[in-house]
Amino acid sequence: GSLEEGSTAGWAKLGTGTNIASYTDRATARDGDRYGATNVAVADGSIYQDVAIAAKPGESYTLSVWLRARHAAPMRGKLVLWATGGGTSVNEVETFSLTQDWQLVSVTFDSTVTRSQLRAQIYMSDTNATNTLYFDGATLIPNGLRNGSLEEGSTAGWAKLGTGTNIASYTD
Repeated sequence: GSLEEGSTAGWAKLGTGTNIASYTDRATARDGDRYGATNVAVADGSIYQDVAIAAKPGESYTLSVWLRARHAAPMRGKLVLWATGGGTSVNEVETFSLTQDWQLVSVTFDSTVTRSQLRAQIYMSDTNATNTLYFDGATLIPNGLRNGSLEEGSTAGWAKLGTGTNIASYTD
């Protein structure tokens, strides 16, 4: 996640004109000495990493990445966490608009399906090859709570403790 290996190993690019590189500069990096850089020539080009974590119903997964734009012009895009393999791919999306300041962007996927792997993906909406997206310190964690955001449509996994405690799940 922090690119301290000195390469973009593990990351792949998707889309014509998508570039990816790793640089060493402690003053620019958010985490350690190295950071990643990417830009695109075609809107919605992306970089991604497939992870051998199987998605299971009732479990939640959070992808977080530190992002910033190289130049002052804002840079827009999407951070997407996919569950793939074994059926139709499903995802959760968080849009972003970046400045030159590092911003922690996170997306949580609450699985209602079983899939064989997760995919962490960063899409860039702006096609300005002179403005580059920097990324660093990516993490993907299983949240550990069953039905953490109550997407199962019930309170399964949650228990009451104490007299007079109530719990319910609502759909809005």
